[in-house]
Amino acid sequence: MTNATASNVSAQDTNQTAQSEYVIQKPMAGTNLITELAKDTPTSFNFAVEDIRAMKLLSDGGLLISFTDGSTLTVSNFQAARENFPFNDIKMSDGTVANLNKMAQGLASTLPQDTVADLTILKPQGGLGKTELSFALQEGKTYTLGFDMKDVAGVEAKGDDLIVTFKDGSVLTLENYETTGDGVLPPQMTLADGSVIPASQLINVLNVAVADQVKDIQPAAGDASADATAKAAAAEAAQKQAQVNPNELAAIEPAAGTPGAGGAGGAGGYGFNSSVDPALINPLNPIGPLGVTSLAFDIPQLQLNGAVNAAAAPLTTTLVSPDRQTFEDTQVNLLISASSSDPAN
Repeated sequence: MTNATASNVSAQDTNQTAQSEYVIQKPMAGTNLITELAKDTPTSFNFAVEDIRAMKLLSDGGLLISFTDGSTLTVSNFQAARENFPFNDIKMSDGTVANLNKMAQGLASTLPQDTVADLTILKPQGGLGKTELSFALQEGKTYTLGFDMKDVAGVEAKGDDLIVTFKDGSVLTLENYETTGDGVLPPQMTLADGSVIPASQLINVLNVAVADQVKDIQPAAGDASADATAKAAAAEAAQKQAQVNPNELAAIEPAAGTPGAGGAGGAGGYGFNSSVDPALINPLNPIGPLGVTSLAFDIPQLQLNGAVNAAAAPLTTTLVSPDRQTFEDTQVNLLISASSSDPAN
């Protein structure tokens, strides 16, 4: 028993030594978690300032932390820890150190004594009214944008402030923009659609609004006037064309080529001054057989070179060959002589 007890005591001492700080994890998206700060060891948050959407003190002394992903974390003993615990600093995952007393002071400024008007960021009147307006941001507060983002002409960060310029030339200055945005309890901005964003994102939201307006810009006055003039001229030309007299149209001379030249294969314009003669398509009248002609032909005469003696006797040729004898198995040569009845031969 003694050994077992000593072993248990040793294990407890080791656990306390190893546990140098108490880490509170961020809840999963869409879930709600209730926790407490450690009394005898430092507490740290395993989430960053940019993960927090808003903080609120509860009437029972608790702290409600709302995150950008819809989850919430309730620290039930926040007020007791601030007043009685030895560790008042909480380290966050991004290196930020949040002091419980400063957090309470910042959150206390958002109690019901703040009116809606105090938390509404308005646009300067512009025109003949006040053209410049300054609004000092404070940590832990949730503001409402009281102007239409379509009226914004430009936005820029200048030093610690955010400068918003409107189309009418008025200027809104949000003081302490950088300081409060980087603080432990950055102010929140409620947009016209009801969504809430950290103040540090306001510059991005306004820049997007300005860029969207550039896409919707109408043509300049000169372009619009030229377009309207072109449309009016086209309409007038169409009206005149509809009122042309057909007789005047027929008298129009061709622009190029010879009069009447046209068709797909022609090189000139169409002949608008041409006319068409009507012609009926009927069968031709018969003309009968052709009459007697005065043509006459003679029998052709044979033309010979030299005189021809029609009474001359026909010419004959006589062949003479002497008899020859030989054996049947030997060759024999015959001698043949020819004579003609023509005395010239």
